[in-house]
Amino acid sequence: MVNEGFSYVTKPYQNPQDLTVENILRANKIGGMPMIAVTKALFEKVGGLSGELRSLEDYDFLLKLLQQSEFKPLFINEPLTLCAFHTRRDSVSTDSTNTQKAIAYIRQHYVKTDEQASNFTLNSEYMLAYPKVMNLSRSAAPHYWRIFRASKNLKALVICLVILISPQLAINLKRYI
Repeated sequence: MVNEGFSYVTKPYQNPQDLTVENILRANKIGGMPMIAVTKALFEKVGGLSGELRSLEDYDFLLKLLQQSEFKPLFINEPLTLCAFHTRRDSVSTDSTNTQKAIAYIRQHYVKTDEQASNFTLNSEYMLAYPKVMNLSRSAAPHYWRIFRASKNLKALVICLVILISPQLAINLKRYI
């Protein structure tokens, strides 16, 4: 977090058996494209990154990989890349319209059961909240409120309240969570 002057390490699944469609629909714990390495042949077999999506392309890509029997994930317990995040940024990927379209696409193509639908609905709220938090916007709070209402997860309620008080405080607390 460049503007806030701290860093944190993304914590993906450490056990490759946990890397399943069900778990990824529940929570995207991969951390983006820098966390995934595949052969060119597998990349091409799954069709690479979707040209239809303007957001969540990495998430869709991982879901495609998980459907391939030759995808054998490994966990490496060290950072392979360092990424700098700037709050108050503008990009295609943070446009919520594109994120909403990508969520609808992913729901249509990968969600098959009622449990997956329920889990993905909560995860969708996180995905919609993330760019708003990164832009230090209080408009992220309703997403966490909906997560709390659906899950009764007190952490979501606390995050909602902290964002309402100060989105920057929510970002700064990330280093301790």
